Amino acid sequence: LLTPQCLSNSLWAICRLGLKTPTAAEFARLCAREVYHGSRDLRLFSPQGLANILWASAKLAPPSTNGGCQGGHTKLLCQAITAAAEYRILDFQPQELSMLAWSLAKLQGRVQKNSRKGFAKRQRSKSRGTNCFLACLAEVACRRLSEFTPQGISNIAWALTTAGMLGEEEARRFLTAAALGAACQLADFPPQAISNLCWAVSRMSWAIEFEANPNENIRNMARNALMEAAARQALHRASEFNWQDHSSVLCSLSRARQQTSTTNRLATQLVSWATDKCDKLNTQTMLNIALSAARLSVKHEVLRPLVIQIGDCIASRTPRASKTDLRQWAEVQNRCPASNSSFPSCNWRTPELPQERCAESSSIAALQ
Repeated sequence: LLTPQCLSNSLWAICRLGLKTPTAAEFARLCAREVYHGSRDLRLFSPQGLANILWASAKLAPPSTNGGCQGGHTKLLCQAITAAAEYRILDFQPQELSMLAWSLAKLQGRVQKNSRKGFAKRQRSKSRGTNCFLACLAEVACRRLSEFTPQGISNIAWALTTAGMLGEEEARRFLTAAALGAACQLADFPPQAISNLCWAVSRMSWAIEFEANPNENIRNMARNALMEAAARQALHRASEFNWQDHSSVLCSLSRARQQTSTTNRLATQLVSWATDKCDKLNTQTMLNIALSAARLSVKHEVLRPLVIQIGDCIASRTPRASKTDLRQWAEVQNRCPASNSSFPSCNWRTPELPQERCAESSSIAALQ
């Protein structure tokens, strides 16, 4: 019989080594079953062991249509781990808290936002146990914010938002404190952490509008400070940001309605750079940049060459654009109709940006 430490170490090692064999998957399934069926006393597991088990399960579980993981065992495992972790949450190290938050969000999947009216209903429909644990985790993380690494802060912010926790005051307090603290320290944040944190904080905007809050002014100030600082970093460290990072930051600026000279300059430069690199960008990235730039009031004479290129790509590329792409394309055309007129050339020098990062790696880097 494996000891608690051996069990958690084995699962961690399977993930770190990238083992994807049927034997490895069966071993992980049996380990998880031992945990949630109560055949193990979880009080004997260290905080690191509990975090490793949930993290490994999130990495190994097959994805579902909402980005979460399928199977009733997933819910049982989350319930067992959170029940064991909640009563001694103060014993967890910041990295372990970050791993727990990320894993729960990954296993649960992204909450789909169809309308602000349905926000409260979706919050009530969540697992109450997971909801309470994440709220508790957010409160502890907020108190210990100075102990977290930049990646740890962005991972928790991403997790709280992905899990649909923006209706909880504890989650909003964490995001506000994280935004205020990070705004003056973004030079120390990797591009991925900046883009994830901006994404989470910008999502808080519509949640606060839905529910009146006396702390709204402080949260708006925190959001604005973070967005302005992020725009400056994206400008000054352009070669460090890949296209996914740039696109994500620009979408967040647009969602937060951050219209300043800095954000307009960033949007203008990204449009010019993207226009020169259309053959190397996917359609979704180009649409995100074009639509965000249009919402940030980039001049039509700068934006229109990119719009024309996007139209050509949508018409010629296979597979064809998705329904989401076509909705975005319709709004882009509405805001900046394409024409065949000639336009003045742009003088921005296009930097060499890193290649686009896969979506999964942008969420889990530096957890270990």
